[in-house]
Amino acid sequence: CRGFTAWEYACTQPRAILWYLRLAFWPHPLCFDYVRPVLRDWTQFALPAAVVLLLVGVTLFLLARSRPSALFGVWFFLILSVTSSFMPIADVCVEHRVYLSLAAVVAAVVLGGYESGCFLLRRMGGGARVGAALGWGGVAVLALLGGWRTIERNRDYRSQTALWESVLRVRPDNLRAKLFYGYGLFTENRVDEAIAVTQDPARAGDPAAHLNLGRFYATQGRLSEAKASYRAALALDP
Repeated sequence: CRGFTAWEYACTQPRAILWYLRLAFWPHPLCFDYVRPVLRDWTQFALPAAVVLLLVGVTLFLLARSRPSALFGVWFFLILSVTSSFMPIADVCVEHRVYLSLAAVVAAVVLGGYESGCFLLRRMGGGARVGAALGWGGVAVLALLGGWRTIERNRDYRSQTALWESVLRVRPDNLRAKLFYGYGLFTENRVDEAIAVTQDPARAGDPAAHLNLGRFYATQGRLSEAKASYRAALALDP
């Protein structure tokens, strides 16, 4: 029912992993339901795969040299391997899969930033007070930016309609998002809008979309159209 093989899933994961890493440094745009396409052409996955293999290679090199910094790569890839390797899961890219691995990235950036800052201060002759001022200033800027993005993201969760509308801003062709967005509009008594949004997943052959359309039409007293939608739903899913 997934429509892709273990190999195709594995070929798609490098791009997903790089997307997770990109979001770790600036979380925008965020999306509750990506429904990313599966990559089947080698020209699409060759470059992301090469970058990920390079990162894995660096991790193995550091591990072979018994370098403590290897922990970050092992931590990141080992935890993520459960969901981002060759074992197919219905969705090829979901942000919450990287939450545990993300701690390794954060730790590496914090420790790397601290060591780099100390090195630069020594070279520039800066004292402890200068280092503390720069450090706390950087923390304050990051906290403000992160807090702003958190407030913005929380607005997307204020209702079912707002959440799925935010998905469609990022993935306008996401039929699953249109299905749930349409139902959210229906619960807010915006039935005409709900019908318009639900047409796309219905045309794509989604029985749940036809079922929803039947309910929407029935609410408006359009019984012949409601019956046609219910029949279509039954034909697709007896």
